[in-house]
Amino acid sequence: MDAQAAAKIPCAHPGAQLKADGRLQQRYDVLVSSHLSDSQRVAAGIKAPASVAKAFAATQAAWRFFSNDGLSLGQLAGPLLACAREEAPALCQSHVLVVMDWCNLHLKEHERKADRVELAQSKDLGYELLTALAISDSGGQPIAPVCLELRASDGVHSTRQEKVMESPSVLDGLEPVMQHVQQLELGKPAVFIIDREADSLGHYRQWDKQERRFLVRANDKRKVLYDGQERSLGEVGKRLTSETPLFRWGRCSTKAGRPGSMWRRRWWCCIARPTRGGRTRRRGSCRPGSSPGARCHCGWWSVRCAMRRARCWPGGCC
Repeated sequence: MDAQAAAKIPCAHPGAQLKADGRLQQRYDVLVSSHLSDSQRVAAGIKAPASVAKAFAATQAAWRFFSNDGLSLGQLAGPLLACAREEAPALCQSHVLVVMDWCNLHLKEHERKADRVELAQSKDLGYELLTALAISDSGGQPIAPVCLELRASDGVHSTRQEKVMESPSVLDGLEPVMQHVQQLELGKPAVFIIDREADSLGHYRQWDKQERRFLVRANDKRKVLYDGQERSLGEVGKRLTSETPLFRWGRCSTKAGRPGSMWRRRWWCCIARPTRGGRTRRRGSCRPGSSPGARCHCGWWSVRCAMRRARCWPGGCC
């Protein structure tokens, strides 16, 4: 979020809902301004505003603010959701892209944090953060985070629920977040973009049944029915690469710092394999189940083929 976007956030903020002195409300304004940057919109990290106070004083004041029992995660997320509702119709043409991804916060040496959980291994302790970030479908610029969830030993702390929730598997926790985002009424249909970790046939069918729109970076070894035969996505991609006339021009781009153009193609396949069930670990691993699963026709954008069709031109493409 930059200064221009922050200026459009409604004046009512969670600090005004606290029955406390004005110092907490002032601290909220300082915390928001410390995240703003006029130089770069996507610059990450908090920056301490200019002040005569010491750095530890600002840290202590922030700790007092976040430790207030009258302040919830939903209240803190309120201004961000208001910004998303106002900015999405103006910045998005046809859809609101919602990128969902996980981030492990490794805090192995912080022994005083008793609510840490195991991450990659038993000695890797910390927290797991899930972020749903709304971005523009035209320029790709970030709009606002629409949901944040942190997994600790006592459960999942989320901006969409006041109470701490039980920890589901990683992929099972995506559907409630999708439902929450669609209920925000952002003005445009939401399309959820998830990395390869979400390449699960059972969840594909679940999301399709709930009429969710999603784009997942699938594994190229997955078997699909294409052109009457069962092939891997990698084999289908190689066949499409040779069919150059069927690619359509997408947009101007750069390749290795040189101007060029991006070509793309959309195609359909059929996944008829049975769904596996019965998760044994939190990360979503499954054992073979007996639920066959219905035939599911899925549209897939060939990102690999589009990248291979990137061309460089001496004078640019526009």
